[in-house]
Amino acid sequence: MISLPAVAVPAGLSATRLNLMRGGYLLMGVGLAIVKWPLLPSAHVLPLYEGVTLCLLTAMSLLAFVGLRYPVKLLPLLLFESAWKLLWFAVVALPRTVTGDLDPATLGKVLLVQVDSLGVDFQLGTQMIAERVPS
Repeated sequence: MISLPAVAVPAGLSATRLNLMRGGYLLMGVGLAIVKWPLLPSAHVLPLYEGVTLCLLTAMSLLAFVGLRYPVKLLPLLLFESAWKLLWFAVVALPRTVTGDLDPATLGKVLLVQVDSLGVDFQLGTQMIAERVPS
């Protein structure tokens, strides 16, 4: 039987908070694995930036699975995930909404990005609060 070493809980973080972070990594990893991994064998026929995005998101899903084991060390991954979604919403979706140019394709992306980010942003907020408030 294989025995994994116990993971020390960093000072100020409860096991519950670490498990909530792991939930965010699991949500990100599984979601990307379901959507992006099947497309990877055909990445060579995709347009350049679609192929780049596919490879980037596939690598992020792999790192998200590593985050299940090391949730605090991979916190920058959760920060990156939240940052790009906030940036995209601010510079693409919001201006199109204000000007009335929100086409169905962009609206679909807005809904997908926001629903997907609920888990990640919640985990990130939990982590930031955990660092400031004693448990």
